[in-house]
Amino acid sequence: MHEISYKKITIYEVNSFVKELNEYLSEEKKSYALNMKDVEKIDMTAVQAILSADKSCKEKGAQLLLYDLNNDNRDILELCGCNWLLGDNR
Repeated sequence: MHEISYKKITIYEVNSFVKELNEYLSEEKKSYALNMKDVEKIDMTAVQAILSADKSCKEKGAQLLLYDLNNDNRDILELCGCNWLLGDNR
């Protein structure tokens, strides 16, 4: 499981987040897990980056899951219809 070290993933941090995410996704795995416990806030640019990463994973037959999201971030993903990304569903 890859731990995300950002407190916020917004339009201001998304470029470095995408770079880190792409490095992690370059490893050959059947599934990729992101531990989001330290992330306090995401915005739509983060959701777009995560959806792009999910598409890349699916193209190589892998799965992307997110774990330990706070309730606000979980709600954002659920409102966007991205429930399948939540590895620790309620």
